[in-house]
Amino acid sequence: METKNEKKLKLSKVAPAEMGGFVYEYDLGDSWRHDILVEGIFQLEKELAHPVCVDGKRSASPEDCGGTGG
Repeated sequence: METKNEKKLKLSKVAPAEMGGFVYEYDLGDSWRHDILVEGIFQLEKELAHPVCVDGKRSASPEDCGGTGG
């Protein structure tokens, strides 16, 4: 799987269309892997500096709990 630097990449380049997806690894030390599915793309009146999650099941990993191995 190819790794990309999220600070240098726009979400629209990773998942340019609805129902597209990708894997996001959070906290490389604990290896929290998230399967991201883009269900909808909305046009905003004002552009945001970052993507916003508006809904989701189990929306956050517990902090510093050892990841899937812990």
